[in-house]
Amino acid sequence: MPWSPNPASRLAAVAVLTAALLPVGPAVSAADVTDLSSQATLEVVHEGLDNPRKITWDPLRERLLVAEAGTGGEGPCAPGVGGYPACYGPTGAIFSHTPATGASTRVVEGLPSVDNEVTVIGPHGVDVYRGRIHVAFGLAGSLSTRDGIGDRVLPLGQVAKVGPSTRVFPYGDLAAFEEEHDPHVVELNSNPYGLAVGPSGTVVADAGGNSVLHVSPRGRVELLALIPDHEVDGGTVEAVPSAVVEGPDGAYYVSEFSAEEETGTARVWRLTLDGDLELYAEGFTAVNDITFDHEGRLVVLEMAAQGLESPDPTGRLVRVEPDGSHVVLASEGLEHPGGVEITPEGDFYVTTRSWDLVAEGPGQLVRVSTDA
Repeated sequence: MPWSPNPASRLAAVAVLTAALLPVGPAVSAADVTDLSSQATLEVVHEGLDNPRKITWDPLRERLLVAEAGTGGEGPCAPGVGGYPACYGPTGAIFSHTPATGASTRVVEGLPSVDNEVTVIGPHGVDVYRGRIHVAFGLAGSLSTRDGIGDRVLPLGQVAKVGPSTRVFPYGDLAAFEEEHDPHVVELNSNPYGLAVGPSGTVVADAGGNSVLHVSPRGRVELLALIPDHEVDGGTVEAVPSAVVEGPDGAYYVSEFSAEEETGTARVWRLTLDGDLELYAEGFTAVNDITFDHEGRLVVLEMAAQGLESPDPTGRLVRVEPDGSHVVLASEGLEHPGGVEITPEGDFYVTTRSWDLVAEGPGQLVRVSTDA
């Protein structure tokens, strides 16, 4: 049965590999970074989004879909991670923009959202498979958080299919898996943040659990990989996987957010459905999303190029060349960006102002054009 907020009741085909895999090597130095961001053109195509996160391309309807985490609400509330109260409101949504016509509208509204005083949790990742919209709903807590708020937030900590209005069909409970198995034994924390849907099922990056999980078409949840911690300035830093995308070679690529206050610590991993995990690229800062361009090159979206502790909210869109060097495609105007997608025409679309606690205005969808 579909879930209702009322308590009473990437592409379908794998592209041909066109670029060689990036060899594993040391972190990229400043000499290996080319800044071509001055050549980019940014155009705000829509303003007024509520904590916009990931973006996906819907090939059937030739539109972009954006996950809006919402703004939370007045409650009910329950303690989340760190004891912060997570307060519910039906303010999450899925937003649609059609580049060919400029038409923009929310195609799904009333989705669960919670504000936990640090950020807003709700619809984080979005993908389309066989014409159906799939969403990764965050939680940033354990089952006690979800249970404490009540049935209205049942989709949180799960992946689900969503339909018109508020119809939600959860099919993979990542929070329950975290509760039972807790692969990263620090705290019980599930926060699904990105997903990629295909014939084998759904691959999910769980930022809270530091894990990548696979959900079968029948809803069975299994651990694909635990993204390893790493040492930064003598201390242990959790990976915090932030996005997952199927690459042109059929493998999955997983980005990590890493340390909030450190620059250059975030990495991207290559992962197969057999669980083989290898380092693919490194030297990034606070990565929120990744995609591949039409030549098979990895493109990385950094939420804050100077780290989240910096007062500078400017992010970066960075392309990884086959030799491992970085090319900065765009930067100025990317204010705490949350998601990136490329259209068949080759334009990048980026969500900005994805963190409303510090944003200087409503969330945006921005078109980025570059000849770089």
